[in-house]
Amino acid sequence: MLILHDTTKRELLTELVDATRENTDESRRALKKIFRKVISQTFQDGERSTFHQYTGKTINNITDLVAREVLVHLCVNAIGLPDHDTNSSKITGLAYDYGRAVRNLAVAYKDEDSCRPAARGTGVSVGYHKDMPTMDNLKLQVDELNLAWPVPDAVTQAEPTTETVEEIVEAFQQELETKPDEAASTAVAWETSTFHAVEPIPLDPTLKKAVDAVLIQASKGAITTTDYYTDHIQALNERVKAAENELDIAKSMVKSEATAPQAVTVDGSTLTYAVVMRKAMDLFKDAKGRASSTLDFDVETLVWYDADGKEVRHPACPDIDPHYKFRMHHIIKYLTAKKFRQHTWSHGHTGTGKTTFIEQVEARLGFPVERLNLDSNMERADVVGNVDIVVKDGAPSSVFTEGLLPVAMQQPMTFILDELDAGRPDMLFVLQRALENKGLTLTEDAGRLVRPHPLFSFAATANSRGQGDEHGWYSGVRPMNLAFLNRFGAFIEVNYMDEDDELQFLKDAYPKLNTVMAEQFARFAQLIRGAFMNGEISQTLSPRNLHAMAQYYQHFSTFMSHSEAVDEVIETCVSDAAPADNQQHIKELANRVFAGGL
Repeated sequence: MLILHDTTKRELLTELVDATRENTDESRRALKKIFRKVISQTFQDGERSTFHQYTGKTINNITDLVAREVLVHLCVNAIGLPDHDTNSSKITGLAYDYGRAVRNLAVAYKDEDSCRPAARGTGVSVGYHKDMPTMDNLKLQVDELNLAWPVPDAVTQAEPTTETVEEIVEAFQQELETKPDEAASTAVAWETSTFHAVEPIPLDPTLKKAVDAVLIQASKGAITTTDYYTDHIQALNERVKAAENELDIAKSMVKSEATAPQAVTVDGSTLTYAVVMRKAMDLFKDAKGRASSTLDFDVETLVWYDADGKEVRHPACPDIDPHYKFRMHHIIKYLTAKKFRQHTWSHGHTGTGKTTFIEQVEARLGFPVERLNLDSNMERADVVGNVDIVVKDGAPSSVFTEGLLPVAMQQPMTFILDELDAGRPDMLFVLQRALENKGLTLTEDAGRLVRPHPLFSFAATANSRGQGDEHGWYSGVRPMNLAFLNRFGAFIEVNYMDEDDELQFLKDAYPKLNTVMAEQFARFAQLIRGAFMNGEISQTLSPRNLHAMAQYYQHFSTFMSHSEAVDEVIETCVSDAAPADNQQHIKELANRVFAGGL
């Protein structure tokens, strides 16, 4: 399980205090929403799966079934005591163990004898373990926790002030929204500023009495010893430490503001999201389905909720292909670029799976994806939007309609620029400022500046490295402006899968396909691509083509002989799509692989 960030704990506790004040349907809905936030930010995928297997219920199912006492108990244990609490004397006898609380829930759900005999609707309380306190005691725990998580009174400043930390952060955030550049420099100043404690200078013991006598005389008895100044300095140092802690809290609040849950309108429905940090090695496996220690680092993932607080999948988020085979060196580059808010350029031959790679990464991260296919006919209006004439109040008026790019930029989203090296140069200049993360100027809409969402990023795919077509195979590919290429922080070369990985892909995706046929399909794919790379044919074979070949063979072989099915597969998926002068060579390669076919 993951540990909640202190800032998150404070926010959840505030909501929990309000939700436990009364026993109503509204308060229960609030508790369910809080609990889902806790689960989404503490449970990893493997833990969700284990819980599901043990209880036979999903987390969402359990949330709907359990008593409100259970929800409060689990949230209280997830929040627990602060790391540096100074006001916990009243609650030292209480133990907070989130892991134990979750285990008790699972045990009590499966074993009625472990449940507290409390009514829940028309049935017995579900998951209400005997070790869990009653609601009255839970309210006391919530109150005590609220005392243990005090709101800082103020940030120490050079001049007296009554502003609280929250007010300072709010003002800073407003400045961030209205004056982003200036606010950013302020943020840097906050980051780099430090307080320094001052240690008292020790006095010669032989002279201390004489100094004390002088102080008594000089202060007319108000100060009797030099210890007054030592104590004063020590008190100031304590205030300095407190101010540092408060400043750290304020910094974290400002940093987290960009990724705090927000409402997003999707197809007329309102969705909210939470940013959840997860281990990359838990999300991405190698070609053999193994976790890699090279991915032992945290990545941002998005968890989406509908208006009722139920966890859902964003409709623009690609579907997860459970059979997709990741290559670790690709993953490391892509995730590192994403971590540092850099845009990626994925390049390789047609059919290597450049776009699919990006989609499958984002599918596991929970990020929605918008895809724009660039070509020589693409114009500015297709990307940024255009001005339409509409009739309003009986008179025509102009209305600007945003295009794909400005709509996407204002959301947590990955925008794929597909076949970017085939785009027109004048179109690429439209994207240049946006690629700098400085926003997009809409000259058609009175020069309005669309600033990118903090979680928005570009991912480009291309057949070239941006230097032009090195092979002479890709019509329309142009050399890119070096200033434009410099906007991309990571370049990823995507090649065809090797034979072993492709064979494993076929076995996983088509378990009913016999091993011999899977091996032959994988071998044939390698031969076709080798001929393409050597310039012998102009037709290649993508993973998508191979996918279709396996599907078609399984179907054709139900009513054809083996050799007839192979013939039909090769013609349908490969040779009939190739130029006439390629077809004979493709047949020869097929005859080398498939016995009895062609």
